[in-house]
Amino acid sequence: MFVSSRKGGLQLVHQNYIYRSNLRRQGREKNVIYWECARNRTLKCRGRLKTIGNSLYISNREEEHNHPCDTARIVSAAIAGNITYSDILSLKAVNDRSKSQ
Repeated sequence: MFVSSRKGGLQLVHQNYIYRSNLRRQGREKNVIYWECARNRTLKCRGRLKTIGNSLYISNREEEHNHPCDTARIVSAAIAGNITYSDILSLKAVNDRSKSQ
């Protein structure tokens, strides 16, 4: 599941925390996206994920989020209709369409 950021980008939702795309790598038949907690810059939260194709991996299991989960923001995004249910591989296509509008 994804929510829209204030600037129109898509952010990944996992276990009621929101992550932004940090780095993308292309490999042989694999698209790797590294995700950081959306509160990384404001609260220095170290929560990180990695996706390879449609598989999700927690990058640093030792580091917990240093803030409560983002349930209120996720609920408000759902009320506003700003939630996208799609697989990770289709993320590039969705982002490309939103940038061209």
